[in-house]
Amino acid sequence: MCFNPKAYSQTESVPKDFVNPSTFSDLTLTSPNGGEFWQVGKIPSISWESNNLSNDVTLEYSIDDGSTWTNIATVSNVTSSYAWSVPNDVSKAGLVRVTSGTLTDASDSVFEISDDDSTCNIVVIGSSTAEGLGASTIENSWVYKYNEALFQKNTMLNVVNLGLGGLTTYDLLPTESSTVLPPGVTIKTDRNITKALSYNPIAIILNLPSNDTYNGYSTSTQLTNFAEINSEATNSSVPIWITTTQPRYFSELADVQTQIDVRDAILNTYTDKALDFWTDIAENDGTILSNLNSGDGTHVNDVGHGILLDKVMVENIEDLTSVGDPLNDDRAIGGKRVY
Repeated sequence: MCFNPKAYSQTESVPKDFVNPSTFSDLTLTSPNGGEFWQVGKIPSISWESNNLSNDVTLEYSIDDGSTWTNIATVSNVTSSYAWSVPNDVSKAGLVRVTSGTLTDASDSVFEISDDDSTCNIVVIGSSTAEGLGASTIENSWVYKYNEALFQKNTMLNVVNLGLGGLTTYDLLPTESSTVLPPGVTIKTDRNITKALSYNPIAIILNLPSNDTYNGYSTSTQLTNFAEINSEATNSSVPIWITTTQPRYFSELADVQTQIDVRDAILNTYTDKALDFWTDIAENDGTILSNLNSGDGTHVNDVGHGILLDKVMVENIEDLTSVGDPLNDDRAIGGKRVY
């Protein structure tokens, strides 16, 4: 391409309002940014985004909507988060502020600091995907990130992960189930629906992608077992979300069809309590999309785990109520009424 020097005079080469990205500085608080419910003694993260800071970052909090501020810490300008042990300063008008030199940003709206020490458990039961296989590290798995995301919003929320590779619907049946088990199979009483209910959860998520089909269990067998697990939860007045099957490499087309049939049955049977872990993950042939395959044909990678996380997050399961008498308890958590 020819270069015309006349088109690039000194006075016209750079717009007057141009800011060189390499020298532009900014600082934005991302959490807490309003509406959070943080309990005294818990350790959520204060987080922020920044570019080209010259000074360290000072962290402060207010319990009177910004009228006064108390120092938390001063940290390096190359960090982006700080694990904060929430102080015993109960308030519904909390704010956090970050400052570096002349740059400063505070929570967009107030959050609550509470001395309520209650815990609301969400229990995940399932197999290897729930356990975290396929992700490069456990921190990139969907259940780990789910727990992290909920805790940042509301430290009362806690995700208990009972997932373990290789488990099937038989393994997760109620401890006292009368169902005849296949030879060599035992109900895993430390991982099953009964164990999940022992945590007095506000909800349960069941994630069994493909092991039943891999072990040769028919569509009807899988659905019968799912129904028994579901009934055990609903009889205890605990809502349960059931994920569909997930794509996986099978050499036999009949196995692929079983996966599809179970997927469709779960979606049709459990409707608003079904989580579609197939769409956006699967190729037309029932295998995992190449860009989401961890490499073994069975488990999704970090990006795939992120997609599964998004599918769970949109259900807003954490909005379920948990503690006390629903007729007389007027407490609210992060703007949500809790029971």
